Amino acid sequence: MVVSRAMKARLVYPQSAVPTPLDFGLTPEHFREVVERGEALRNNATELDAPTRGGSDAYFERVLGLREIAVPLGWKYENHRGFCRVFAPDDGPVAIAMRPGDASTGLVQHRPQLARVMGAVSLAAVRRNNAGLQQPLLPGGAVVMALTWFLLTRRDGDMVSFELSLPASITDNGWVHGWEQRIIFDQINLSEALKDDDNLDDDEESIDVDVELR
Repeated sequence: MVVSRAMKARLVYPQSAVPTPLDFGLTPEHFREVVERGEALRNNATELDAPTRGGSDAYFERVLGLREIAVPLGWKYENHRGFCRVFAPDDGPVAIAMRPGDASTGLVQHRPQLARVMGAVSLAAVRRNNAGLQQPLLPGGAVVMALTWFLLTRRDGDMVSFELSLPASITDNGWVHGWEQRIIFDQINLSEALKDDDNLDDDEESIDVDVELR
């Protein structure tokens, strides 16, 4: 269960005029819920599990969580060749995918990088970003194709940093070379989030039901 708490978002490059996922009904609190859901499942992994179970479960839950929030708001989803994205309503020029980030994720003065090199489908999406950003903007700052943003997440102990970032260019070997825009959210302290959930459960009233034994 996720408790509603105010979440701040900071644009790192305010001069950029491209539309963002926050322009299409999604809020910082939505993304915090998505990240917290993923990390809650990661916590279920044990030493007996395969080493990748925690990260895989977290990723799958983030994908599901974002879709359960975004689809009722009019967003669409796609799984092209295993590349999971959601697309903004009414053909809005925004798509979102998930990726783990490195230690610079969530730090304004640093340039984050993906934790792992991109695959072929992700590379193609970022190349389309580059092509779209090279075209003149339409009135109101609109672009003519969907630009793929990454929800980057990085966990260090109980602290989770995350941001929505739009890659503008890539290297030949599949690393992000530059970002057009970054939206950095407040860190999540998972120990506090868990404490909030426990307190909420304690506040729930118990219900006594009389059962007749036969």
